[in-house]
Amino acid sequence: MENAVALIALGVNAERQPEIIGCEGGKEDTQSWLNLLQHLKERELRGTRLFVEDQCLGLVEATRAVYPESKYQRRIVHFYRNMFPTIPKKHMPEAMAMFKAIHAQEDREAAPRRAWKQRKEKLPGAEKQLEEEFEETLTYTQFPHESERNT
Repeated sequence: MENAVALIALGVNAERQPEIIGCEGGKEDTQSWLNLLQHLKERELRGTRLFVEDQCLGLVEATRAVYPESKYQRRIVHFYRNMFPTIPKKHMPEAMAMFKAIHAQEDREAAPRRAWKQRKEKLPGAEKQLEEEFEETLTYTQFPHESERNT
């Protein structure tokens, strides 16, 4: 059996429910992502403000090319998974609780301050990765809080 790749784009509708809005076969490369995103744009996908992505090869570049006005956010769960190898097992429960608390912050300024304060104490092996990648997971804080979006 041969490996196959399906590129899938999910959107969130007015009721905040996820929907598949596009699907293409291809490779996980820039050109395939460009094809999918250009197809969505041709189908009148407009008003996009935030793309939450897995940091797949070519996806970030394709998004910036087709939807340059949109913001990029790295999927938080993928950030967590990439952090696991840098965290000693004995600190894992505490580290996960800390990450979740940081991402629950409503204020963009509060989340990084908390991370920077605790990183040396709790996650000495993860400090470099936290510094380089943490901001990519906080883009959502640039948008109004959920209660404000309904007004």
